[in-house]
Amino acid sequence: MVNLEIKDLTFHYRKSHYTVFKDFNLTLSPGHIYGLLGANGTPRLAGDRLDRHTQRG
Repeated sequence: MVNLEIKDLTFHYRKSHYTVFKDFNLTLSPGHIYGLLGANGTPRLAGDRLDRHTQRG
């Protein structure tokens, strides 16, 4: 199984000077469940099992 890796990601919206991510690094491993919450606690990204393809029956 392979990890999903993001390195040094910087992101801002086109019409804004607000930087959402700066030098963001993330490694996701198969078999784990991940989530990313916004500033007010609402989900921004709902992760699922990275090995989802093995769950097909």
